[in-house]
Amino acid sequence: MESLPREIIVNILTRLPIMSVLQLKRVCRSWHTLMHDSSLSSMLIALATERNPCLILHHDSPIRNQLFFLDDDTENGYSNAVRKVSLPFTSVMPEFDLSGSSNGFLCLSDSLLAETIFIYNPFIQEHMELPKTLNCANHDVVIGFGFVSASNEYKVIRIVYYMEPCDRLRRLVYRQRSQVDLFTLGRDHSWRTVGSAKYRIHRHSPRILVNGVLHWVIIPYNCRPSPSRIILAFDFAMEEFEVVPCPRWERPVRHTFQLAEIQGCLSAVVNWKDGSIDIWIMKEYKVRESWIKEFTIGNYVPTGLNPRLSRPIRIWRNGMSRGSVQVLCSLKCGKLLLEYENQALVCYDPVGGNYEEFTIQGCPEWFKSVVTHVGSLLSFEAEIVRSKSLLVSSSNRDI
Repeated sequence: MESLPREIIVNILTRLPIMSVLQLKRVCRSWHTLMHDSSLSSMLIALATERNPCLILHHDSPIRNQLFFLDDDTENGYSNAVRKVSLPFTSVMPEFDLSGSSNGFLCLSDSLLAETIFIYNPFIQEHMELPKTLNCANHDVVIGFGFVSASNEYKVIRIVYYMEPCDRLRRLVYRQRSQVDLFTLGRDHSWRTVGSAKYRIHRHSPRILVNGVLHWVIIPYNCRPSPSRIILAFDFAMEEFEVVPCPRWERPVRHTFQLAEIQGCLSAVVNWKDGSIDIWIMKEYKVRESWIKEFTIGNYVPTGLNPRLSRPIRIWRNGMSRGSVQVLCSLKCGKLLLEYENQALVCYDPVGGNYEEFTIQGCPEWFKSVVTHVGSLLSFEAEIVRSKSLLVSSSNRDI
C-alpha cells in the first residue's frame, strides 16, 4: 500500500463505509495521519451523493436521550445492526432535540429550554457548544442548522417567540413578538439579530434542509378558522425568509403534509385518510408549475408495527402531527425509504410496488425521529480555517 500514490489511496478509502474508514486509523501511524487529511474528508463529503445516506435514530428515553447510527453497506444495503453513538456532553444536556444534520455535523439543542446548543461530529467525537446569550424560560424557541456551500459556512438559526402581557380594553392579554438570531461557526463570536419572524413556527415542526435552504410547513394565524398550510423557507446564504408555493392539490388537504428531499429536490408528502400516500416533487425550485406528483403509495401496515406500544405522550403527538408515515429519502437503487409511526423502517419499490421491512438488531422499539446524515471526518478547526480562506480569496477578487 505504501507504494501506491496518495491520491489512489484516498480514492479507495472514500468508497468504504464510514465505520470501516474509522477502523483503519488503527492500522499504522501513516494511516492514522491520513485519516486527518482534509482532502480525504472533503472527498467523503463530495462522494456522499453516490451512496445511500447514513441514518441517525434519536431515542428519547425518559432520563437520558440516546442516538443510534445505521451505516450504508454498498453491497448489502443498510447494515442489520445499529451502533450506539457516544455523547460526551450528556452530563450537561441529558435530554435534547435533534435540530438538524448538515455536511457531516449534527445540531443538538436542549429539549427543555433550548438555551444549550451543541454542534457535534459523532464519528470523530468533536463537539462545540455555542454561546448562551439569553434565558429562554417561558419562551418558545425554534432551532435550525444549515450549510452554505459557496462560503463553506455552517450557520445556526434561533427563532425566539416572546410572550409579553399587555392591557387591552381592560383585559390582560398576551402579545407575541419574535426575534431571529444567527450564529456562523468560525466567524461570529456571539449571536447576531437579523430581524423577526412574520410567521409562527411550532418548536417541534419537522424541518427539511434542501440546498442550503431550511423549510417548514406552517399554518398562518390569519387563515383561521379554515387554515391553509404554507411552506416557509429560510435561506442561510441570503439570511432571509420566503414563502415557497405549494402544489396544486388534486383534492383538499385536510391534514398537514410533510416535506422531504427526494432526488435532490424539495418534495411534499401527503398522508390521506385511506392510508395512501402521494409524493410531489418540485423539479424547479420556487416554480409552482414544476410540482409533479411522482409517486403514489398504497395503504400498508408493517408486520412489526405495535399500535399499543407505550410511548411518552410528547413522542406520540410529534409523530401524529407529521403524519403516520414519513419519507426519509430516495435510495440509489430507485427505492424509497419510509418510516412508519416512529417504529418501523420500510423500503418501498415504486416499480414493482413491493415493501421490504428492515430487521435491525439493537434498535429501540420506538424512536423520536430519524434523520439522514452524511458520515465524515471533518473537524471544526479545519472547516473554520477553510471558510476564512474562502472569505479572503473572495474579498481579493472583489478588489
